[in-house]
Amino acid sequence: NQNSDKLVLCLEPEAACMACEDQRISNVGAQSADSQQILKNGDKFMVLDCGGGTVDITMHRVEETTPLRLSELCKASGGPFGSTFVDQRFEQFLQK
Repeated sequence: NQNSDKLVLCLEPEAACMACEDQRISNVGAQSADSQQILKNGDKFMVLDCGGGTVDITMHRVEETTPLRLSELCKASGGPFGSTFVDQRFEQFLQK
């Protein structure tokens, strides 16, 4: 909630999910947001955050949609598999 005075700490993929849902609601409009709701209570989903240095993977269940509340299905995973490492390996391949 934009008007909240509470600080919420979360992993980057979770923040991305919340931002996407918030943006969708803003784009659809408050009156019709429920009729075009993407996430529903009980839904499960995976977020792959593929960045430059790392790939982060999280899995969640939707506990509530208003306000959006998620539970983690398993411990976040990932590692140094980002695009900069793909670029480096490709350059090594070309040099051979």
